[in-house]
Amino acid sequence: MAPYTELGGIDGHFLPCDQVAVSAVAATPGQSSYPFNYPSKMEVPSVCPAP
Repeated sequence: MAPYTELGGIDGHFLPCDQVAVSAVAATPGQSSYPFNYPSKMEVPSVCPAP
């Protein structure tokens, strides 16, 4: 991992259809600079897209 000058965290998001999104930023969910702002509850589709 590259060195960072700002303290931050690593966040993992477990999404429907066995997908995962990971971020390493100095922002928290809900902030405009956060890269992923998923809803807290997501519906699982009846058919998942092919990988």
